[in-house]
Amino acid sequence: MASNENKKKPDGIINLDAARKNSKAEPAEKEVEYTIYVPPVIDRITEEIKAFKNDIEAKAKERGDEGKKQVDKGQFICLLSGISTCRKTPGIPHHMGYKALYKCRNEQDAEAVRKHLEDVFNIHDEESMKETMWGVCVDHDYRQFESFWDGHPVFDVKLLKTRGRSAFESAKECASRLAPFVGPKGFMAWDVNEQVGMCRRMFACGLLTEERFIKLTVPLAKHILKNFNSWEEYAVSCLCGAVYFGFRNHDTEQSQWEFFQLNKKILESLLSDSGAWGRNQFTPL
Repeated sequence: MASNENKKKPDGIINLDAARKNSKAEPAEKEVEYTIYVPPVIDRITEEIKAFKNDIEAKAKERGDEGKKQVDKGQFICLLSGISTCRKTPGIPHHMGYKALYKCRNEQDAEAVRKHLEDVFNIHDEESMKETMWGVCVDHDYRQFESFWDGHPVFDVKLLKTRGRSAFESAKECASRLAPFVGPKGFMAWDVNEQVGMCRRMFACGLLTEERFIKLTVPLAKHILKNFNSWEEYAVSCLCGAVYFGFRNHDTEQSQWEFFQLNKKILESLLSDSGAWGRNQFTPL
């Protein structure tokens, strides 16, 4: 039974899977009371996304693909890390670019990157990277919610206790407000952007070989090519994924708004006529 919508933020919005794992083995005799809370800033953000989507689609239609450069598979994979690659990393003194894989200039730089990945993300090898990225990625949440929207839920929501139910229902409500912009594509672009970006940093500092980088990222690129037709579609999925990530991980409305604005600004730059996405074709050679 839902109550007090948009009144108080419930605890535990960070890890929905943890909420499921901590649920009772059997449904409660009667449905628990729970609270659905989505901060008002999400409504403000969705209006901005609507305008952003309309604007980039109109510009893309007017501009067309004439003059855009063809890219090979390696460049395309690098381009998929659009937002992630723009973030500064100790040991990588400048933007890594999107034309080829970046390699640290020397061992001192490489060690600085490795230290950063260990200290901030608890990443020191491929396995630890996969564990960390599960927390950064958000499309698995969207697929759970999708199963409820489609009427074929992947688990019995009544198994959740009050805190877990509040977290789940609040997150599902937030995602539902973003769903009209992305549909079946969900937040997968955000996930791929983050995973490819992290793999690029790991390659740069020697934590991944080129062979392992290719092994990990080629399937991601194929998945994107199967589900997206343009950088504009990819950008909208990235932005909506960023908003949901912000909702799940940021404590205040102000920090959610600032995180949204930062990612929107990066995407606008990438899609501009001189931007990495704006000047390159979406389909690789």
